[in-house]
Amino acid sequence: EMDFRVIMNPLNLKPIAAFVSPYVDSLSGGLRGDLSIKGSFKEPLINGTLGLDSSYLIVKQTGTPLHIPSAGLRFEGQKIFFEGMTLFDSAGRPATITGNGHAENLTDIQYQLKLQTDKFLLSGKKRYEEQLVSGPLYAGMELNIKGDLTEANIRGSVRILDSSLITYTYKESDNGSSGEGLIEFFDPLKINDLDSVALQAKAKPKSKFQLDVNSSINITPKSTIIIVLDELTGDQLSVNGNANLNFSMAPGGEIELVGNYDLESGKYNMTLAGLIKKDFEISKGSNIT
Repeated sequence: EMDFRVIMNPLNLKPIAAFVSPYVDSLSGGLRGDLSIKGSFKEPLINGTLGLDSSYLIVKQTGTPLHIPSAGLRFEGQKIFFEGMTLFDSAGRPATITGNGHAENLTDIQYQLKLQTDKFLLSGKKRYEEQLVSGPLYAGMELNIKGDLTEANIRGSVRILDSSLITYTYKESDNGSSGEGLIEFFDPLKINDLDSVALQAKAKPKSKFQLDVNSSINITPKSTIIIVLDELTGDQLSVNGNANLNFSMAPGGEIELVGNYDLESGKYNMTLAGLIKKDFEISKGSNIT
């Protein structure tokens, strides 16, 4: 049987920065709490509060700075309540997280959350080598997040807002070279089933935590998407248009982006043999499928 009290008043987060450095940079702030833990390890009864004070971090994969002035969890027996959890981007725009959870034991914690924002900086400027997407990428979101300590299920919608400039840098895989086969042009009047291409990627999970994601993505012509095919030569595809896409990620790591991107304008910058540079204009009415 357990019967003890944990008080954090507050605990500095900087010493744990080294443990999360592959994912997070510039971690600062404090962790405060006053918890009473009773019962058995299999059926604990936790009462009290746990929260963050003046916390700041940068997500390395997206280059997104996040400021969390305060955020709190309230524990009542086996129930967990999220109280006043608001994230702010670098311009002070908020994204709120609400919801609740349930702790069967100290290793079986389940949660059901909702994330909402009208405008938020999802991806910032290029800061890190591991950052594949850079912005500014502004989005409005409404996401439902449900899961436990091993898997999260995410459903909802993402609206890419006007004036976003999204740059995706293609990284050469072990079995490919310089984006070969990533961009293919074809005559839509002559396409058949064998020509259809599914945009898929499968990555080996780096941890036991898995994501199951399914969300709609809306893009308008006032946002620009740039795909850098080769950083050395400068080969890249730049497009503007309307898109209603469906993004999914399976727990095993397989990613799919399905839908039509109807182009208003575009340009393909290509280098041949490192000597000849050629720009191809993409006509209005073209589409990416």
